[in-house]
Amino acid sequence: MVTPHPSRRRLCRLLAATIVWLAFAMPGAIASAAPAPEAGAGPSAPIPAPGRPEALPVPVAEMREAILEAARSGDIEAMRVPLELNELPPMIGPAEGEGSGLDPITYWKRMSVAGNGRDILALLIELLEAGHVHLKGRAEGDVYVWPWFAEVPLDRLTPAQEVSLYRILPPAEAAAMVKNGRYSGYRLVIGADGVWHLFQKVAPR
Repeated sequence: MVTPHPSRRRLCRLLAATIVWLAFAMPGAIASAAPAPEAGAGPSAPIPAPGRPEALPVPVAEMREAILEAARSGDIEAMRVPLELNELPPMIGPAEGEGSGLDPITYWKRMSVAGNGRDILALLIELLEAGHVHLKGRAEGDVYVWPWFAEVPLDRLTPAQEVSLYRILPPAEAAAMVKNGRYSGYRLVIGADGVWHLFQKVAPR
């Protein structure tokens, strides 16, 4: 069996990461990236329940746990552990590209209200504890997206599901998203192979 050269593996991961960024950060850029609708799905179809951690594949669960463990430490520098599990850093910053090329820790400190990154760590915990959605058959392969309501129509949430949205967003921002029917806050995406692809605030598709 021929083992791919490290540089070729790195190129493949870079291409996969770019496809993920295009699919989530540039609406409509890759039409084939959108998941095919399930049979019987329609405006009145029930919204799927958020995925539970125990349903995650082992590589995805391990990356999620590594991020959570680092975030719960309260030290933004601890995030280097999950970051270094990746061959390439995840996409960070807004869709417009701010933060690209920066060390993620440096960027998160700049974005932090107090400059210590603890609000970023809190956000990571809230996202990863909110449940996920499993997107299949995408151009970049299967991916797991947090929070789960990033990929569902918000104007059809049940009252209990809407409470989950208010847990991670300021009330005015959450209410505006519910009115618009689309989530436009931070998403975190991990591939089925455990690669952390993205942690960005991007516009809904």
